[in-house]
Amino acid sequence: MRKLKHIENYDNFILNEIKAIPLYTESKLIEKPSLAYKNEKNFEFHFETTTKNKYVLDFICIYDNISPFPNRRMFNISFTKLNQHDINNPIKYERETNDNEHIELFKRLLYVFDDAYNNTLKQFSNIFIIGETKNIKKINFYRNVIGDSTKHMGLNYKEYYGDSSINLGKKVYYYEII
Repeated sequence: MRKLKHIENYDNFILNEIKAIPLYTESKLIEKPSLAYKNEKNFEFHFETTTKNKYVLDFICIYDNISPFPNRRMFNISFTKLNQHDINNPIKYERETNDNEHIELFKRLLYVFDDAYNNTLKQFSNIFIIGETKNIKKINFYRNVIGDSTKHMGLNYKEYYGDSSINLGKKVYYYEII
């Protein structure tokens, strides 16, 4: 009888090992003026899962003078549930959802990111940043969304890891879609 290997940390397995194809997802685009940069926009894409959980995928405009892309427009990527959506309250915003819909959420995020990039964001920037969270699971989740999305779009990307002037000296990931 074959003994099955026990997966001790299921969440990390899901986030790092499962690859998915995008799942068609309707999203609502909301453009908001940037609070940090005059004449710039932030973008929110609102969507929901089959269980009717509502999420927001945020693209916050930033300029980072010590990044690999000094003084170029880029977008910080993050997402949360709609009822936690308060970018001025990182504790509330970063709270894990724990709704046990990792795979569906990942598939929907792939679709929303693809759609957002192709229909809205690429006219503004092809550079994205992640890493403004202490939760490494979320960072890996974002990294997988960007990596898998660009593959599905038939695009390539370069990943950079380095300092950021907007992240209190913490390292971040930069993505240039090419």
